[in-house]
Amino acid sequence: MTALFHASLTPRSQAVKHGWTEAKLESQQQTQLQGLTKHDMTGAILQAGVQSYFALNDAQDRIVQSIANIVQNRMMSFGTFCTYIQPKQVYGLTTAARLTGMMMDIDRMQRQLTDKDNNLDGLRAFVLSQGPRQSANEHLIPEALFDDTATTE
Repeated sequence: MTALFHASLTPRSQAVKHGWTEAKLESQQQTQLQGLTKHDMTGAILQAGVQSYFALNDAQDRIVQSIANIVQNRMMSFGTFCTYIQPKQVYGLTTAARLTGMMMDIDRMQRQLTDKDNNLDGLRAFVLSQGPRQSANEHLIPEALFDDTATTE
């Protein structure tokens, strides 16, 4: 059994909470920093990962769509960036847990798009090129956030 702790594009209340975490970090006041919990920090990091994914894809889309003669507007999109915790169980009772990894899974990238010349083949080629790039970015963002440059792995 694997437990999941998710960070995704969240309702307003969660966004406000992450804003408070950011404000506390930026204040650099010792009393503010002591008020941060591990949960606050983990949530802020995972939220930053999801938002970085969408920001990177939007930037890449703007570059490619100008070259491909496409007009594109991204619509409501969502996904998760989560940690995996593997419990150690004895007779069905959890006695310990260890972090086994992280995963980004973007469930929906919806967009409205059209070719400026109404060229269906050009539009199809553009859409088919998006999937592999977006999938690669699901690996790139977590690696950029958590990779230790001091190791050769």
